[in-house]
Amino acid sequence: MGAVRYPLRCFPLYDALATGTWGIYCGLLGYFGGLAFERDPVKGLLVGVGLSVAVTGLVEAARWRRRRARARAAAHR
Repeated sequence: MGAVRYPLRCFPLYDALATGTWGIYCGLLGYFGGLAFERDPVKGLLVGVGLSVAVTGLVEAARWRRRRARARAAAHR
């Protein structure tokens, strides 16, 4: 189904599982984040933005390194 050609008969089960997991994860993250930063919501916002920027930076750095390694390997062939 779609771009990855996943079988239609299996898709709804895994989609429901992923949706439920995502919902529980986000709900618990909000609950515990609210408890942790109840008195200082600005600090909670800054921590959330900082973590998202850090994770994005790490992922992009890994992608850059992989792309660079592939280019070097292709140049040596």
